[in-house]
Amino acid sequence: MLKKSLAFFLIFIFVSAYATEIWSEDIQTPQTPIDDSKQPYTRDDVYRQLELFSTALSYVLGNYRENLTKEQLEKVMSEAIRGMLQGLGDRYSFYQEETSRKREQENLFFAKFGGIGIRILPSPDGFVYVVQPMDGSPAMKAGLHSGDKILAVDGKSIENQALEDVVNIIRGEVGTKVTLTILRQGIDSPFDVVVTRAIINYPSVKSTIIDKNIGYISISDFTAETATELNKSIEELRGKGMKGLILDLRGNSGGMLTSAVDVSSTFISEGLIVSTDGRLDRFDAEYRATAKEKLDKDFVKYTTSIPLILLVNNGSASGSEIVAGAIKDHKRGLLIGERTFGKGVVQQRFPLDENRAVSITVSIYKTPNGNWIHEKDLFSVDVNMQKELDEGKIPEGLRQEFANNKIPLSGSATIKTKDRIRNKGVRWQINDGENIYTVKKEEGKIKISQGGVNPDIEVEQPNLLEDSGDSDAVKMLTKFYEGEYVNKFVYDYVEKHKEQSPEEQLNGLLGKMPELMKTLSDNGITLSERIVRMYVRRTFSSTQSAPNIDLENDLQLARAVEEITKQIK
Repeated sequence: MLKKSLAFFLIFIFVSAYATEIWSEDIQTPQTPIDDSKQPYTRDDVYRQLELFSTALSYVLGNYRENLTKEQLEKVMSEAIRGMLQGLGDRYSFYQEETSRKREQENLFFAKFGGIGIRILPSPDGFVYVVQPMDGSPAMKAGLHSGDKILAVDGKSIENQALEDVVNIIRGEVGTKVTLTILRQGIDSPFDVVVTRAIINYPSVKSTIIDKNIGYISISDFTAETATELNKSIEELRGKGMKGLILDLRGNSGGMLTSAVDVSSTFISEGLIVSTDGRLDRFDAEYRATAKEKLDKDFVKYTTSIPLILLVNNGSASGSEIVAGAIKDHKRGLLIGERTFGKGVVQQRFPLDENRAVSITVSIYKTPNGNWIHEKDLFSVDVNMQKELDEGKIPEGLRQEFANNKIPLSGSATIKTKDRIRNKGVRWQINDGENIYTVKKEEGKIKISQGGVNPDIEVEQPNLLEDSGDSDAVKMLTKFYEGEYVNKFVYDYVEKHKEQSPEEQLNGLLGKMPELMKTLSDNGITLSERIVRMYVRRTFSSTQSAPNIDLENDLQLARAVEEITKQIK
């Protein structure tokens, strides 16, 4: 009786939902499908699946050894909803409970939250990786750095979990500790890093002047205040004689859509900034420049004409890609760095009750020229490349490469291209001179996909640890962080020399490098002075409101300075 009642109840809910258009429009199944499982679902398919679920639930309620409490039943249903969304294979669709919703709003609107100070993005294998730790954050002090892959949190695997869920697991009560299991390139086995949670109050915009007339502004995320802070920084730099601007979006994984549109509008006075394209028309939208409506006419004239360079990398995602795509398509500035991440999907929150909701991907972003931002699969072939390729599915720029070469499964890549190919584990990026295609091995096939925003000038940032040739360099760095040598070195000096200007403090620190190098050597740490100097600069930057400028090691920024100097002259 219970099973029949549940089935009737769930089917009744489905019919009601269908009537109010929560479910997709009815799609006719072809009469002779090649593979029925690949065809669009019908109402009957949903009825069968709902009955299957209600049957399973009735068995649990009717036969489990204990009567479930209301709390247990709520947990069972919450996990069922969470599992349903995970079944989509989309790590951006997720189930949100009250606590995570409040934290998200606090982060987006006030840029203040309890956590460890890292930005993360999904990795292709179902885990997440650290885009970058924030300067001076608990994560940075604990030794986490860009590229670290997080496998587990407090001993529990986070494989295939929604990005939002991973963020909420890492966050917690201020002062408590969280243990992250890390896989780091150069170290064979995973290891644990313990980080103490803290209040993270990090400005989304930092600015300074380079070489007297080059403005530099970094944006770490897109909050409700970002565009206002950006425009304030531009006015300040303008007053200091800025004649060209470098806008740094590297490691910026996104934030509020409207904020990204407003930031773009600072440099583009009119026209389309970004559009969204969904399966249903109601999720289609266009977002146009807002500068003329919101900003002073003289300010707009200045910001839309000043020489502009945008720095991006594979940690630039979502909102950063909206800005990059708009700047590139409108030919408003020059993009330098690396291909962006390729996260261009839009979620809409559908409330379930007062405290819970589901966020579901409903559309994708397109740049003003109609290019997809989100990474999408173009085609796949067997790993041995023996099957004949369908040339109609291969982009024009890659046909010759695939006709003459094979994609290697490991080691260095050998495909010849007009530019180059970069090997990153089981992912490659092929640049045919016009587009960048991602190549990855997955489930016995090689998949070719396209997405992200390509830079006008590609400059790959070197990894000093890998390039040092020292096989123990990564292990040395871990030991280096655990001893907090740089933290003590920098913080003690700044505390003792408060009367000095930031420039004098930095020069003083760099002048005392021999003392720090001797301390490290005495403790068995043999990192190169260049690597240590880089971390001294980064740690010092965390004590200042100005961003870290390191033209010695930051080749992308150095190239940007070179290019914008040409435009100013």
